[in-house]
Amino acid sequence: MCERLAELRDAMGRYAAGFDASLLSAEAAGLAVAEAAAIERMAATVKGLAAARGGRWRCLEAGR
Repeated sequence: MCERLAELRDAMGRYAAGFDASLLSAEAAGLAVAEAAAIERMAATVKGLAAARGGRWRCLEAGR
C-alpha cells in the first residue's frame, strides 16, 4: 500500500516539476485548479484515515 502512495507522490512530483501554467488558457487553468483541488481532498482523506490507524508508522517500517 505504501509503495503505491510513494509511486503516486513521485508521479505528482514529476508532473509538478514540468508544469507550466503560462501554457494554459484561462479555461484550462480553471480546470487545472479544480483537478488539483480534488487531488488535495483525496490526499487529505487518505492521510486522515492512515493517521487514525497509525499508518504512518507502518509505512516507516516498510522503508517509507
